[in-house]
Amino acid sequence: MDPPQFKFEALPACPEAISSHGPGATSNDDESEINSNSGDGDESNDGGDESSDDGDKRKDKTGYLHPKLNPVLEERLRSMKDFLVLFTDLNNTSNWGKAALQTANLLERGEYLTCCLCQWTKAYIQDRKNLTLRQQNHTISRIEDKELAAEIKLHLQSLGKYIRALDIVHYLDDPIVWNHHGFKKSIAISTAQRWLQKLGYGWKKRRGGSISMVTNVTMSSIIAKMYFCLHGEASKPTCHIVVWFHDESTFYANDCRKVRWEHIEEDALPQPKGEGALLMVAHFVSADYGFLQSPDGKESAQVLFKAGKLHDGYYSSNEILKHAACAMNILEKHYQNEDHILVFDNATTHVKHADDALSARPMPKKPSKTWDVDVTVTDDNGKPLMHSDGKPAKKKIPMAPGCLRNGTPQLLYFPEGHPQARWYKGMEQILQERGYDTKGLLAESKGFKCKAGQKDCCCC
Repeated sequence: MDPPQFKFEALPACPEAISSHGPGATSNDDESEINSNSGDGDESNDGGDESSDDGDKRKDKTGYLHPKLNPVLEERLRSMKDFLVLFTDLNNTSNWGKAALQTANLLERGEYLTCCLCQWTKAYIQDRKNLTLRQQNHTISRIEDKELAAEIKLHLQSLGKYIRALDIVHYLDDPIVWNHHGFKKSIAISTAQRWLQKLGYGWKKRRGGSISMVTNVTMSSIIAKMYFCLHGEASKPTCHIVVWFHDESTFYANDCRKVRWEHIEEDALPQPKGEGALLMVAHFVSADYGFLQSPDGKESAQVLFKAGKLHDGYYSSNEILKHAACAMNILEKHYQNEDHILVFDNATTHVKHADDALSARPMPKKPSKTWDVDVTVTDDNGKPLMHSDGKPAKKKIPMAPGCLRNGTPQLLYFPEGHPQARWYKGMEQILQERGYDTKGLLAESKGFKCKAGQKDCCCC
């Protein structure tokens, strides 16, 4: 490429250009020009002392000012400057193309940069404002559209917890979505995966839950409701109240750190399979005292439980009751001057009813000689007894009696002396004793779901 026809002269300052007065890049002509504009050498040195390290302009408005350009543009402009330095060197007899090739070699680049240097520099010489590199048109991802992102988020939330990148592709295949957002073609699955990351999703193992934070306002309302239920509306707490939270944690034998610094010569070691034996720890904790224990630490409410058929069995409601009794014994013995509230979460073992508790769900409609409640057989320590096949042993016990509106107990089984003594009465007979007309009613609605507004469609 032939060099452009131009003559060298002093050019006016251009804010788009990179200053040639950078550190280590100032020529003799530039130094004389600076000294002539800023006075004698001493004043110039004083200005240098007042300059800051980050390239701010000196107080006398002389010196180096960092242009804060795009890094790619700044790198290319510096290569153009090096190219012009080689081309204008009086001792260099190279022509335009050879100077560009020599500059590319110094920058450890190839022939492509040689052609680019010739084109960039010629265009810049002809028009000092022609910095097309700074005005590159970068493609903006469609997911940056807030309206589209909100629609995709809403669609993903409607699909539940388990979503796929393919769900976004299928959603965007809808012609209505195409026309509304101006899509011309469908997106790839890899693009949908990147969009999921932009929307805040990540492919990772599900995190475990944690106990919700209880604020002072929430705890105050809980305490007020409990006192209202126990003592009436006029009752107020007369002493300090301590709230104890119950929780369990399970630890496995093979729980250990997997990531560490490993030497290159270290051999691989066999790793155990599975999670290994487990140990469950149950305890009570409060903000006032920490873990529940006696003041001297000799008595503690901590429970260590090895779950499994070959160990301590399974942590059932019986163990919860024993744990609560142990905690209350410590509180009554060492913390008598305070009121205490034990808080359990809603796990199934924490909300289990008594084995013989009233329940209309398994009740038959007609009298039955064999109907009773199935319960698990336990030993003297409250541990369930197992059959040889590993299943717990069961036995039948009668359901506990109910209570009529006047407070009189209502037996669910026919008494002694009745022709059907010790037989279960059935739901129909029990409701008739309470004054209900059960003629023609079914035992239960389908799925125990009665129609809206109907209260007498079934016996249950």
